[in-house]
Amino acid sequence: MSGTFAARYHSECGACGEHISPDDSCQWLDDEVVHVLCADPDRPTPKPAVVCGECWMAKPCFCDD
Repeated sequence: MSGTFAARYHSECGACGEHISPDDSCQWLDDEVVHVLCADPDRPTPKPAVVCGECWMAKPCFCDD
């Protein structure tokens, strides 16, 4: 595994198959470019934020009061 770098070209992640865009944080894993989050399988995957339909802020927000 290499150090982290910003992608310079469009490509495909060798681990998850998703698109890599320029400026995405990537690493070399064996001979493939992968997202930084895909390079470490022990790293927890962040959960997507739930967005409030009234104020468009991430929940919990003051609309729930």
